[in-house]
Amino acid sequence: MRFDQMLTRPDPKSDRGLTLFGVAMANVSGRVEESHYFELGLVQTGTFHGRDRDTLGFMINDQHFSDLAVSRMSAGQIAGGGTGRVHRDEIMMELAYGLQLGDALRLSPNVQYIVHPDQSGVPFRATNVPDALVFGFKFTVDAMKLIPR
Repeated sequence: MRFDQMLTRPDPKSDRGLTLFGVAMANVSGRVEESHYFELGLVQTGTFHGRDRDTLGFMINDQHFSDLAVSRMSAGQIAGGGTGRVHRDEIMMELAYGLQLGDALRLSPNVQYIVHPDQSGVPFRATNVPDALVFGFKFTVDAMKLIPR
């Protein structure tokens, strides 16, 4: 299930305003990595005077690993000499800014803090992966807006 709801919109003719969004997913059958996933966030569109298409957003999510995934990660950790006590949840918080540069270009720096990062990328690590602070940067080009019509 996914939702988004604009909470404030000072000018009905503008896209400026604050939007709440969320996602909830759950496993109903099969062999999967996650038994459920939840996400909740806010996005402010139109951050400063003259920056009507810029965005500032914050979100938090919880990725809850299935019994199968936890068993697999625990077995890998034990094989690497560890205790096999892996975390069942990965929680990530992100703060992002979207800087719109004309119609076709967008720069989006972000910072994430991840609590209990999942170990699937390092399956034989003897200890749990420590919490992580991650800095990112995305550059987006809307190619269709670059083509003259």
